[in-house]
Amino acid sequence: MSDTLMTEDDVEDLSQATADALKKVGYDITRWREAGAVSPGVVALLYAWFSNQVFQNGLSGWVGNGYAKLGEHRVLAALTRMYAGLDPDMASVLFHAFQQIEQHGAGSPESSGLPDHLDTLLWERPLRRLKFGLAVAARWDAKADPFELPPPQWEPPRTPLAPTLGGPVRYPSVAVGLTEQGAHLDVRMESFDTFDAVNVAGAVVRGLWRAGVTDGELHRFLEDAESDRKHLGEVCARWVSFDGDGGDAMRFQRIRDGLFPPDPLRPWFPQVKDWHGLFLLPEGAIERVEQALKQVNYRPLNQPVAELPDTLRAAMRWDPDVIGVLRGDTLSSVDTQAFELLLKATLTGHRVIVFGLRDAAKQELRHQAARFQAAVHEPTTA
Repeated sequence: MSDTLMTEDDVEDLSQATADALKKVGYDITRWREAGAVSPGVVALLYAWFSNQVFQNGLSGWVGNGYAKLGEHRVLAALTRMYAGLDPDMASVLFHAFQQIEQHGAGSPESSGLPDHLDTLLWERPLRRLKFGLAVAARWDAKADPFELPPPQWEPPRTPLAPTLGGPVRYPSVAVGLTEQGAHLDVRMESFDTFDAVNVAGAVVRGLWRAGVTDGELHRFLEDAESDRKHLGEVCARWVSFDGDGGDAMRFQRIRDGLFPPDPLRPWFPQVKDWHGLFLLPEGAIERVEQALKQVNYRPLNQPVAELPDTLRAAMRWDPDVIGVLRGDTLSSVDTQAFELLLKATLTGHRVIVFGLRDAAKQELRHQAARFQAAVHEPTTA
């Protein structure tokens, strides 16, 4: 067996080569030898299909698209159990998902029986999940057939953990680290630098699931968290021991600011009430704006005008909060297509900032904005 880990590019190449070969056999991955695919590629492809589908459509998407009908989840479960020592925590989450497919989803095209907490567990740490799949693929014997592995031994039912009724915390024995003050805990956020609802709720779900909380209780927590996302820290503190000490208002506020960051440009534009707009700023404001937007999804575009329309379309697929056009000086009054795309972006909930636009181009942009009934703001930055 090889101890050299595959890179993401290696797995992508192997996955594509294996998928091309599998076209010959109607995507029946169990016939990989007939298709001429390589065994590590098959193992990598199994994990890659699983990860991609979970990312795009959830676990039900993977099952609904037929990737469990040939027993692929059993093969992945057996591989995961074999190599669990590479990352026991991630392996336990993956094995749990495959066991739930076996019990509730493998025979159902709609996968309606799969518990909703599974997606939360699998979405929480995608890079770690990917690295586990890469590590397993790198260690697989190139001459072996993964579909000849013996069936996995499923975990027996666990004794459920009952909630504490009437107290301030529903599961006080479950401690989850959600800020740096909980970094010493066994169950904690993967990174305390970035807060989003998936990571915060995912860490709590992982802690509750590991402790033996029932599917019904996990569903109830997710409903509670979704119904009050602006106070997710307080919700978590009602369910688990937040950071092991119950948390405090400052830490709750930190999560709230991470999920709903205060607008970093608001002090610049007190006269602007509609924050989904197009803003024109001088070239010299670029550095100041980039510093202010460090905590938001900000996509700067530095392409010349000929490439700007295609670059804008590509940027929109990432759904950024803010789009910054750094080379507005390359735009002229004839670049109506670029202006239309910029204005359409503002109408779909994005803030657009254009730096250094010349006077003639500004005039044409305002003309185009009138057609869309969109506002163009040119606030002072002093």
